[in-house]
Amino acid sequence: MIDFDIDEILKKSLEVSYNLRDPIFSKMDVEYSSFFMRPKSYFKVLTATAQLYPEAHFLELGTFTGASALAYAYGKPETTIETCDIKDARRFVGDDFEGMNFTMTDCRDHVWKTKPDVLFLDITHNGEDERITMANLERQGFLDGVLMFFDDIVINDEMKKFWAEVKAENKRDITEYGHYDGFGVGIYE
Repeated sequence: MIDFDIDEILKKSLEVSYNLRDPIFSKMDVEYSSFFMRPKSYFKVLTATAQLYPEAHFLELGTFTGASALAYAYGKPETTIETCDIKDARRFVGDDFEGMNFTMTDCRDHVWKTKPDVLFLDITHNGEDERITMANLERQGFLDGVLMFFDDIVINDEMKKFWAEVKAENKRDITEYGHYDGFGVGIYE
């Protein structure tokens, strides 16, 4: 189990900078690339996590464009990213990224082969699917000691309830590093 230091990750994220000409960003649209350039962004938090903990296995649930997975990969280019979405991720940009292992499956009941060390949860934002997914991962014994990032924790009342229910050590609302829909982190107990 990795001894994650959330304060160190947040501090390191303030030092992260990107070269948007890097091939890893070649398919990203302008809307998302602008998020990478902000002084504080959850993309930088993910990149910093990869830089500080290169041995960590990263699992992204809720791919959409793949920008979060690409941010993690930027910090650890030799990595394999495991990412999954519930429905067709039409805007997915990671098709040509050699280390991207994308699975189109229902992550609410998928059986994972490898326990993640870092989990990024950004699925349907209805609260219930997030609960079901967390319960599935817990049944598989995949949550103990996992550094978890939660996107859109204040986007609606159901996500606010879900966030309140999350049982994590050092759980924090770090929206200032995310965006107005909320961003949270914690180490699952």
